[in-house]
Amino acid sequence: MHETAQGLYHSLENQRWSFLDRGRTSSELTLPYVLPPDGHNYATKYYTPYQGIGARGVLKYLEKEVDRLRFKIDW
Repeated sequence: MHETAQGLYHSLENQRWSFLDRGRTSSELTLPYVLPPDGHNYATKYYTPYQGIGARGVLKYLEKEVDRLRFKIDW
């Protein structure tokens, strides 16, 4: 058992990294600011490739996820 939340976070970091890496690679082709690269800050400028279909799909998915999270929180 992990003593703290920080200990649990660090123990699961390796499992999470592969998913983040895959997501960041996909994000570069659609909307790079949705899942920015590691080490970004507020001044980072992102290249937007203007891939219309991919960007619309990602935005629609994000709208649904935000609505789902909002519903879970407002119970």
